[in-house]
Amino acid sequence: MTRPRRLNICDGWYHVWGRGVNRGLIFEDEADRKRFLEILGASTERYGILVHAYVLMDNHYDLIAQTPEGNLSRAMQWIATSYSMWHNRKHGRIGPLFQGRYGSSIVEDSRWAYELSVYLHLNPVRVAAYDRGKRRRKAERAGISRPPRTEQVSAQLEATREYRWSTYRSYGGYESGEKWVTRRVLLGRACRGPKAEQQAAYRRNVQGWIKRGVEATRAEQFGDRLAVGSEAFIERLKKSAGKLRREEAGKGRMRRKWSFREIAEAVENEKGAAWEEFRNRYGDWGKGHVYWFARQLCGMTLKEIGQASGGVDYAAVSDVLRRYERALSSGRTLRREKVNITRRFWNLET
Repeated sequence: MTRPRRLNICDGWYHVWGRGVNRGLIFEDEADRKRFLEILGASTERYGILVHAYVLMDNHYDLIAQTPEGNLSRAMQWIATSYSMWHNRKHGRIGPLFQGRYGSSIVEDSRWAYELSVYLHLNPVRVAAYDRGKRRRKAERAGISRPPRTEQVSAQLEATREYRWSTYRSYGGYESGEKWVTRRVLLGRACRGPKAEQQAAYRRNVQGWIKRGVEATRAEQFGDRLAVGSEAFIERLKKSAGKLRREEAGKGRMRRKWSFREIAEAVENEKGAAWEEFRNRYGDWGKGHVYWFARQLCGMTLKEIGQASGGVDYAAVSDVLRRYERALSSGRTLRREKVNITRRFWNLET
């Protein structure tokens, strides 16, 4: 059985999750959680993804991520591999740590991502210990559950507020949180005004969910679904996914849709200069853009890229690509150019 194709969307919003194999632990102690967060933070620099929120539980994690460069698969593969190798060495275990590949749902926009973030931040209290387990959720779906009792609400509010392994404490204004987490967009959805007012509004929203009880119909919108959003958005996405499956006959053929000349023209449009002008200009990363996209979208070999560039040796092409990817990790302007070029190809395809 073939695996379903991942939809990697430029500037896409995603709900991402990973679970332990056979429901086993992926975080056994505090050091495990800290290491996972270090790797997650490094991915924001390495791959340019934006992490808006997260929650780490014992046997799974949830993220809200945005992908300016449309590279979620590459980023999550690196995160899972890096953490699994470290975890297995530390705990003396062998074999897969995660239950298959990561799971993901495409989120329609920041409005839906905001609601999703509240739902994720309630993860620590949606367990049987706080009467939020499967039995209660089944009762909610049947419409026969009662509102949480006062002592339950108090316990859940405290548990959510004190839980260290999610972004809720920083969203609620209890701590500053990691610098690599992007909070501005979703906090801006809480209310207009200064940051402190946004954090207070976010706290009230979370507290309101707890006091009312998480409505089953709302909760089911954020489960393991193809997408999170309006019904119209989900239907459009289903049609797009079906079209991709019908038209895809292999990754190699898909990558060769674009020619080297088309790649160069896209970079020319972004830079406002001709390929011949910046091709051999010292310190100009336009050539790096062209080489990188030629590899990714054309499937060209180093030798083919060198020939298309006017007879450049393949070793020189390799050196440019190596220096280009290193420069991306610290160059915000360069990353933004790369995102803009990527969007050009995304717009052409859609």
